[in-house]
Amino acid sequence: VYTYLRLKTRDGETWAATAQGIVMLAVGRTQPVVELSDQDIRQIAIVPNCPALAATARGLWQRREAGKWEQVRIQDDVGRVWAESDVRAVAIDAAGNWWIATPAGVIRKQGDRWSFFTGREGLPHADFTCVATGPGSEVWFGTHRGAVRFDGKEWAYREGPRWLPGNDVRSIAVGADGRVWFATDKGLGCI
Repeated sequence: VYTYLRLKTRDGETWAATAQGIVMLAVGRTQPVVELSDQDIRQIAIVPNCPALAATARGLWQRREAGKWEQVRIQDDVGRVWAESDVRAVAIDAAGNWWIATPAGVIRKQGDRWSFFTGREGLPHADFTCVATGPGSEVWFGTHRGAVRFDGKEWAYREGPRWLPGNDVRSIAVGADGRVWFATDKGLGCI
């Protein structure tokens, strides 16, 4: 029995992050294919023309063309290694940029360039639970204490009761109309 945490689709496949690993269900296949098992998968990012990514307790993983998962090693300019363990969330935006949430902060990959965001760059909170990208350059991060929005230039923090029914944000979905939906510990909210 699989507990589906999040479903994604791409090229006739349905992917799910589960407690057992990443499950891929391809069209015409009767049995699910379990990949990247025993990793405590928190979130997957799957979009057309980009590699599949997985945020896990054991780091960030990327699925290569041949279907093999490899851990992604990320090092900043001062030699700090990011995302080797405890990656909380991952998403890929419309431009193909990667967004990786860790307890140390946020990492963005644009092409071959890595950017790192911490409190020094204005990140207001880093106890992440999930991440979702909008139709433009907007990225939303869920935390145990509210939601964080990045518009490409500035960070903004939103917490309840003004913005959210509860502060423990468990999932975020961004609609094509720009509405952002939050599943929280105290119900569903929308901004």
